[in-house]
Amino acid sequence: FSIIFAGAFFIIAWNPRQYLQNNYLLMLGIAYFFIGGIDFIHVLAYAGMNIFIGYDANLPTQLWIIARYMEAFTLVIAPLMFDRALKPYRVFGIYAATTVVLVTAAFVPGLFPASYVEGSGLTFFKIASEYIICILLLGGIVLLWRNRNHFEDDIFWLVVASIVCTICAELAFTFYVSVFGFSNLVGHLFKLASFALIYRALVVSAFRRPYDTVFRELRQSEETLRKERDSLQQYLDIAPPMFTVIDRNGNVQLINRKGAEILGYPPEEIVGKNWYATFLPSPIRNEVSSRLGNLIADKIQPGDEIAENLVLTKGGEYRRILWHNTVIRNADGMITGTLSSGEDVTDIHEAERDLHLKNAAIEATQNGIALLSMDGTVRYANAALTKMIGYDDETALVGRSVLDIGENGGEQVQVILHEIAETGSWFGEQHGTTADGRSIDLLVSATVISDVRGEPMNIVVSFMDITEMHRYRTALREANK
Repeated sequence: FSIIFAGAFFIIAWNPRQYLQNNYLLMLGIAYFFIGGIDFIHVLAYAGMNIFIGYDANLPTQLWIIARYMEAFTLVIAPLMFDRALKPYRVFGIYAATTVVLVTAAFVPGLFPASYVEGSGLTFFKIASEYIICILLLGGIVLLWRNRNHFEDDIFWLVVASIVCTICAELAFTFYVSVFGFSNLVGHLFKLASFALIYRALVVSAFRRPYDTVFRELRQSEETLRKERDSLQQYLDIAPPMFTVIDRNGNVQLINRKGAEILGYPPEEIVGKNWYATFLPSPIRNEVSSRLGNLIADKIQPGDEIAENLVLTKGGEYRRILWHNTVIRNADGMITGTLSSGEDVTDIHEAERDLHLKNAAIEATQNGIALLSMDGTVRYANAALTKMIGYDDETALVGRSVLDIGENGGEQVQVILHEIAETGSWFGEQHGTTADGRSIDLLVSATVISDVRGEPMNIVVSFMDITEMHRYRTALREANK
């Protein structure tokens, strides 16, 4: 029966090996195939079977020791294989070669230590080996205990009970003198119980509860992946950018909290929807689809990895997003989708547009506009002011001091700058000379700009050319005289 149990164990462990990630179960299945094979030869080697002529009771005893050593070492090594790669055919080959070598050594006189002597009973090697095997089996229980999370509780205890029965069998085999004695019978009964428990734990349970045994590791892997996905989702949710994962069909597989906030939907209403049809304005759908399609086809074009486009929110609003795109590959290296991080630059674009409009308005005005540092150095001058002062180059005034303007030199202007710094503004008329030597009268309005802390930063100055007005005023006075 123990040989039948071993064969059944091998079948249930070997056939689903491409799905079976529990290396302990797979390694035991392979090992018990050869252990059962050695036990079968052990049965055939008994004198009463009359199959191996010329051999006494030493041969089956040697085969027994070989099988038990193989079983003990397997139960010690197998718990160490849970988190390591296991190549089934290589393991099968190692056990096959080991079995051939050891069984051959048992059949060739003098190669394997004697285990039983007719008339004397068990040898020292046989008795010592049984105790060594017991110690190894105890070590197997300890290692199995450390990895008990890989088993359901009831199956774990069945495996432990099986190993304990094996230990009892080995201890029983240290006492007999005759291979047909009572101690030998007790040892075989414990061995039968051991194999029956293994059968119960790993074969019957596998048929009755396949998802709890053969595919239990697969379930654990799925649970691990789910936890990793949830952890990733938590990390992405606290990240400032918007993150999306889109599959090859254009459907949203993942979106973080920021992305959901921008689009105005709960995350569960976004995942599964087609990105192009649901969240993009119709005029740009083909463009964005082509861009991400190039990434998925591994035919990246300039502008595919970093690009801007509008997205359509639930409220019908358009938001402009700056995207950084990359591809996602599976374990085989095949591209399965795209991962995109996006920054909402709508407000930045609006600010840039407003700034452009303000600059355009400043450039279009007939008044001269200048931005000065607090010491009077020109940092900006519009085209009207540049022309007003008599320059063709718009940068001619930048970097120069306003102390160059004014008929009374820099002293009067210095007084004005001091007053601006004290009061925050100044309004009045100034007379100066242009770059081409013309006399010019200016109506000047100056205001201080402060930072968020209230500290003065710059002075904005408006200049109006009132030279002609002065001429009319002078002419009118002369006419009245």
